[in-house]
Amino acid sequence: MELSPEEKRKIYEEEKARIEAREQIERERREMPQATSTGLPPRDAGLLCYIGGWITGIIFFIIEQKNRWVRFHAAQSIVVFGTITVAGKPIKHDIVIAPDGKVRKRKKKLSKQVYGTSHTLSLAEAEETWQQGARMLIIGTGHVDRVRLSPEAQAYLEGKGCQVELLPTPKAIERWNEAKGDVIGLFHITC
Repeated sequence: MELSPEEKRKIYEEEKARIEAREQIERERREMPQATSTGLPPRDAGLLCYIGGWITGIIFFIIEQKNRWVRFHAAQSIVVFGTITVAGKPIKHDIVIAPDGKVRKRKKKLSKQVYGTSHTLSLAEAEETWQQGARMLIIGTGHVDRVRLSPEAQAYLEGKGCQVELLPTPKAIERWNEAKGDVIGLFHITC
């Protein structure tokens, strides 16, 4: 699937609006009382909203009556956590967007085989992701910034002259939408 400049702009605008909403909620959280219906600190309750995906989101949305910040994260986990929207189509798995705009599923099994997790990008996955002529790889590290490069993957990409930027996924999407030229995007859509 190739993305036109208009589709890229739309993705950029949608992600920009999400980031601005999150920043506004964060400002409000700092200003609001720290009490929650569960008695948990708001940051803990907000994190727990995502642990079980939409299921814990629903639970916290129902039981949390005092703290708007926690309710926001509960609602967000129900609606958007674990998806990425590309050209108006929600996708429920990690993706790679090639420099030509083609979108495909990330082959995270290559990293899981080596590290037991997809949070460390293996050499094999780096080799599979990189494409001839790509000058940059933007990695969306998840909503809580978990994904990292293995030393071997980093050395491989450096050897190919490919600059790597690791950013939390919402910021990585914004950065990818602004990028010009031969850029690859790899986006981890959960934690």
